[in-house]
Amino acid sequence: MEWTARYGPYKWTEIDPAEVVRRLGSAQPPLVLDVREPREHQEGVIPGAVLLPLGQLPTRFAELNKEQETVVVCAHGMRSADATLFLAARGFTQVKSMAGGMSHWTGPVQQP
Repeated sequence: MEWTARYGPYKWTEIDPAEVVRRLGSAQPPLVLDVREPREHQEGVIPGAVLLPLGQLPTRFAELNKEQETVVVCAHGMRSADATLFLAARGFTQVKSMAGGMSHWTGPVQQP
C-alpha cells in the first residue's frame, strides 16, 4: 500500500513494508537506501540495502540514480521521510519512504 502527501511543491510517498518485501522479490527490485547511522546499521540490514547516513545525503545524493525506484529506510520512518522529501526536491521521481522504518520491517535481515 502506498500513500502520497504534498509538502509545498514536493510529493512524499510512503510505502508499506510488506509491499517493499513483495517488490524486492520482483524482476526489477528497488534500491533500498538505508539512511541510519553506521552503529544502527550494525543491528541488521535489509539484504542489498545501501548505507548512506542522512547527514551525508546532501553531499552524496548525486551517487544515486534519479530514475531508479528507491525505497528509503531508517529506524522508525522519520529520517526516511526527510530524506524522501530532500531527494524529491532534487528531481528523484520514484522515491518512497518505508512506513515505520526497520521497527516495522518483517522481511529478511542480514548482519552487515
